[in-house]
Amino acid sequence: MRRLLLLLAGIASLWLPGHALRLDAPDWVSPTGARAPALARALDTQLRAELGEADFATGSRHIDGEWWLATYAFAILGYAQLAEHQPALRPELQVTARHALDQLLRPEVRAFDTRQWGDDMLDCLDEDAHDHVVLGYLGLGLGAARLLDPALPEADLHDRVVTALERRFTTTDAALLLSFPGVAFPVDNAAGFATIGLHARATGRPLSPELEARIADWEAAFMSEDGLLVQTAHARTGHATSPVRGSGTALAAWLMSYADPPLAARLAEGTRDTLGATVLGLGAVREYRPGTPGRGDIDSGPLIYGMSVSATGFALGAARGIGDEAWAGRLWATTRLFGAPGPDGRFLFGGPLGNAILLAALTTPAADTTDSEHS
Repeated sequence: MRRLLLLLAGIASLWLPGHALRLDAPDWVSPTGARAPALARALDTQLRAELGEADFATGSRHIDGEWWLATYAFAILGYAQLAEHQPALRPELQVTARHALDQLLRPEVRAFDTRQWGDDMLDCLDEDAHDHVVLGYLGLGLGAARLLDPALPEADLHDRVVTALERRFTTTDAALLLSFPGVAFPVDNAAGFATIGLHARATGRPLSPELEARIADWEAAFMSEDGLLVQTAHARTGHATSPVRGSGTALAAWLMSYADPPLAARLAEGTRDTLGATVLGLGAVREYRPGTPGRGDIDSGPLIYGMSVSATGFALGAARGIGDEAWAGRLWATTRLFGAPGPDGRFLFGGPLGNAILLAALTTPAADTTDSEHS
């Protein structure tokens, strides 16, 4: 009997940590839960501070700028999704999104991209001298703001951004649009597809057959058979210059839920089934395939026994997008443990970008993943 009790106690000690951390998951992971509005308000307070590139302190001025822009874009996405799930909050969220969009559209916020290309991404929408595929992240913010406010004053700008991205995707003979000179990330192209998908949702216009064909080519070139995504590739030839990785795959799985839900589901399932891990009831995502060595970097965040902070956070959005509540609950347990949500609703270790990503991820709607024609 004593041995049996010790065995049961041992099993309980392994099971309880993750279970205890998931007890409040319904309040957080469900977009109709009680905690998302508090997070949105706390994030708004963070964004009303005087943010700048220096606040992100990654060690790279370029990455600092990327994170600054992404903070506003993902915040607006979270506000718009929360309003869809909790309509009573729409007037309040329109105000907070308006402030974030005003910040997103400041020239200083996209200066990191301007420094790379030599021209402002919004000054060259009608010509294609440069790819500026990072425009897709700015477009996410515009699209989300338009979902929140169909009479958005920047609707014409939103249309022009999407027209430019779609034209560049469908007229180039290169395999990828460049993120910045000489460097191409398949996941950044996914952000462009997501922006066009959000525009379709906001305006009621379907994706063009040409863009659907482009997405199918992207899938064939950069996804493995088990649903993982190459991290970097040669823009013109599409030749992979890095292995498949968790951070890019999980983010692409989330982003593609706005453009091609069946494809997003394959990416999400690849993330979960090949790179996913559960330890003591806590869910996490590896950065590299099991048995593949690799180091952490600015994309993955710190690796803890091979588990990626970034991939795990992005996977929350992917799990929500495919409606996998059990997986989302396990990922939430890890997020809760390491993010440390405070009494005001914000995550103490998230910073503005982390809180913006988590608001958008936690409020991501489950998409219809019925297979599409080109998949």
